[in-house]
Amino acid sequence: MNPLIYQIMSVLKSILTPVFCLALAPVFGQSNDSLEAKIQVKMDPNLAQYLERYNEQNAQNKFIEGYRVQIYNGNKNVTNQKKSEFRSYFPNVATHIVYETPEYKLQVGDFRTRLEAQKFLNSVYSQMQIGFVVKTKIEIPKI
Repeated sequence: MNPLIYQIMSVLKSILTPVFCLALAPVFGQSNDSLEAKIQVKMDPNLAQYLERYNEQNAQNKFIEGYRVQIYNGNKNVTNQKKSEFRSYFPNVATHIVYETPEYKLQVGDFRTRLEAQKFLNSVYSQMQIGFVVKTKIEIPKI
């Protein structure tokens, strides 16, 4: 290696090493107490009124247009069996049995968009190999 390049690298190394150490000292020198952060959220009064009005209106009208995943339609006994099977895979997802003469339909979830419903359908399909997305009235999500 060229002696001049070796000397330049040595000088740079001796200059840059302390600079990096000084730059990183505040990061590693902090105690756990200083890492705690407190966040205080102040809501605009107009936004609070809007949310209150939104909840009042939705208390009267509990449904909006949305999507669900339908996993079965047929007789009542099989519908209840499919509901139990679905609950074993997805215990926290809402299930809805809809009766339309002469069949029962098992629909699950309450999704605002078709994309959300399709994404959930992929999860259902991986477990149960059944289902399709339907447009229907859904319960209004809480804010």
